[in-house]
Amino acid sequence: MTVRFNVGKKLVTVDGISKNKVPIVYMNWVFDQGTEIYRKCIEVGCDEFTLVTVSNLDWDKNLAPWYTPKSYPPAAYCNGDADQYLQLFLSDIIPETYDYLETEPLYSACAGYSLAGLFSIYAAYKTDMFDRLASASGSFWFPGFIDYVKTHEMLSHPSKIYFSLGNQEAHSSVKQFDPVQKNTEWLANYYKTKGIETTFVLNPGNHYFEPIKRMADGIKWMLQN
Repeated sequence: MTVRFNVGKKLVTVDGISKNKVPIVYMNWVFDQGTEIYRKCIEVGCDEFTLVTVSNLDWDKNLAPWYTPKSYPPAAYCNGDADQYLQLFLSDIIPETYDYLETEPLYSACAGYSLAGLFSIYAAYKTDMFDRLASASGSFWFPGFIDYVKTHEMLSHPSKIYFSLGNQEAHSSVKQFDPVQKNTEWLANYYKTKGIETTFVLNPGNHYFEPIKRMADGIKWMLQN
């Protein structure tokens, strides 16, 4: 069963509602593809779970932790409103989602692709509700993010964190993206030193190659016990 509702201009899609006590994964996505991603997750062999997808986002505004100039034309400025969006997420989106659930979730996780992948990690520094995290092709070229991680502590201690990247993403024509693989590998190693079960997967292709499959693979690994 799929449930769809709006919180302001945000579209929320809930797939995999179960009578069983299963994990719930909250995912931000650029397009209205939540049900398609859920089906791909089932196809690749994910354990039973509920997927909550938020789309129709103001992408560069809602998911960026702080202001940064345009990375490349015609991209928008990253306005740095992630804290405000996360507050909406916690105070409005999640409580309304619970209205449709048939039982309490086993645990909550956060997942995302691209800038939403960075947001999934950043969110763990602002709230303790996410037990597992998945970032596929995360935007860890983002200026200042590694320094932020070095100087802050997560509010919770996630049990698992998944990172993936395309092997061509660090070879983009956009120079700002050059450090993305080095930074992603650093993050994976850093969280391992914190005692968190962490993996880094290098996929073939550029940033836009098979995003739905990459995200489904990340969710599968994240959900495995």
